Amino acid sequence: MKRLFTSLYILLFCSILLVPQIMWTFGIKEGWSFMDNRKPAELPEFDLTYLDPLPNKYTDFYNDHFPLRNSSIYALNYADARFFLKSPCPNEVTVGQDGWLYPGKDELDFLIGVQPISDSIVTELIKELNERYEFCKANGTEYRLVVVPSKAALYPEHLPANIHLDPKSMPMNRLLSRSVNECNTPILYLLDSLKKHKGEKQLFLSTDTHWNQYGSYFGYRAIMNWMYPEMSQQAIHKLDTLAEKNKVVVGNLSKILGLGNYWNDTLPTIEFHNESYVHTSAVGLYPCDSSWFSYCSEYSLTWQNQDSTLPGLLVIRDSFTNDLLKKLLCSHFGRTTFIWDYWQHKLNKEIIQKEKPNVVIDIMNEGFLLKLIKYPNKNETGGVNFLPLID
Repeated sequence: MKRLFTSLYILLFCSILLVPQIMWTFGIKEGWSFMDNRKPAELPEFDLTYLDPLPNKYTDFYNDHFPLRNSSIYALNYADARFFLKSPCPNEVTVGQDGWLYPGKDELDFLIGVQPISDSIVTELIKELNERYEFCKANGTEYRLVVVPSKAALYPEHLPANIHLDPKSMPMNRLLSRSVNECNTPILYLLDSLKKHKGEKQLFLSTDTHWNQYGSYFGYRAIMNWMYPEMSQQAIHKLDTLAEKNKVVVGNLSKILGLGNYWNDTLPTIEFHNESYVHTSAVGLYPCDSSWFSYCSEYSLTWQNQDSTLPGLLVIRDSFTNDLLKKLLCSHFGRTTFIWDYWQHKLNKEIIQKEKPNVVIDIMNEGFLLKLIKYPNKNETGGVNFLPLID
């Protein structure tokens, strides 16, 4: 029996060594593609006149193309994440409980208050918001800020067992605690509104940083009730009047782990059609730098309602303002323009002066809060203002 196990062990060991070599020799491809977030090394040219770099370059090439490399990495990542709740890339993804994924350590520490923003940062934010409010007021419009809570703030119960929220130190709570007496800009933090509905529907994707369409629908309701409390509840579109269906998607956090094929999500999609308004292209009206921004087709979008007596709306947005939220909001306004300004969330003064809306709303993901003081008013496409996050 001992000889049998020894023979099987030797056979297995030899197979592990021989199978990759056989695949390499006969050009057999493995099932998994290269999942690193970079271009794999290319086969170097053989140049007899310059051989010095060849060994290192060929080593890089072989390391990136070694047979079963990608399958082995996938298997290790899957085992670490699924069974040991250990992230293969902790700086980018945190593996939570119950199959939930969250942003990496630094971003998560910021969102849950482990690294609280300093009083000086809060002062800068309030100063900027007051300046935006005054500029808009001088131009005959109203400025408001809507902040979508982070996934960790709404679903802390799925965080790793050793990670806990510190509500008082969370950036939005730090801002809100002072804004009541110091800030003129009306601020709506959607956390409390969404908490009321998380028992009805799942509002965020478990493998992605974004809310799903249920989240954006309940966000829409909260925004309209906040802006126009006197509005008839009949005017707010009901969820049961919208067509609902589901589709399987791969979340952005699952993609980073390279586990999208087996760690996916169910995305509820809600179809909303309203014939009272039409989409008019604003491409070219406000130039977009396509050399580094991949969503120039969505940089500026405009809808025009048939009822031109309704107030005008300008929304400064990021990817949390999805198609459903755009369509629901613009059904209540005359002309609605959405600006996705490279995730910078600038005030975009020139666009405000040209559009002349009645209301300007900045709808931002909580993680982008400091963009308000990184890109306050200027049309910048780069550069960083270094500010202390911690006192």
